[in-house]
Amino acid sequence: MRTLWGKSLTDLGSDQVAEVKKILVKYGLRVTDLASPLFKTDLPGAPLSKESPRHDTFKADFTYKEQSDLLEHLIELSKIFGTDRIRCFDFWRLEDQKPFRAEMDHKLYEAAETCRRHGLILLLENEMACNTVRG
Repeated sequence: MRTLWGKSLTDLGSDQVAEVKKILVKYGLRVTDLASPLFKTDLPGAPLSKESPRHDTFKADFTYKEQSDLLEHLIELSKIFGTDRIRCFDFWRLEDQKPFRAEMDHKLYEAAETCRRHGLILLLENEMACNTVRG
């Protein structure tokens, strides 16, 4: 689940979340994962990415400082929608990620540990605009 009614799933109000739940039950649907924009942002201290100005095209643009709150919200939504998987990224693509890879990995590890404590799995999407790309 990524967007509904032209909104990111992270921007749904409680009435819209309730409506989604009704639709899921009515049609016997299951949410496999939350296709979130987690860590689809610039890494502080790193050079500004060429991908950064494009931002997320699915109505979800969160700053680095907002990532912890975003993850907590995603954890709440995963429980509401009955899924144990949250998708993330590894920051907007850097020309040279080597000097920043350890910091990116540390952030991903922290998020994965937070998810683990809640019985959730953090999925890393490989995307050309981010640092882990399909080869």
